[in-house]
Amino acid sequence: MRTMHPEAHRWRLDQYLLAETADCLRWLVWSKSDDARHGRNRPEPIARPGLESGRERVGTAMGVEQINEFLGWSE
Repeated sequence: MRTMHPEAHRWRLDQYLLAETADCLRWLVWSKSDDARHGRNRPEPIARPGLESGRERVGTAMGVEQINEFLGWSE
């Protein structure tokens, strides 16, 4: 696994958990602000090795027909 995904193994579990804790705290502080009420300036998560940024992971939604086809439910 480390040979196939060397970037993903740069951090240990405790480092991932600390980054997640920091992200949650930043989001909690932001959620109580005026920016949150207006839906702007959402905090970016801390970059983790081997993972894309949050903005890169967001994609477009599939249509119902595409989902049915993917699941093999199309007639």
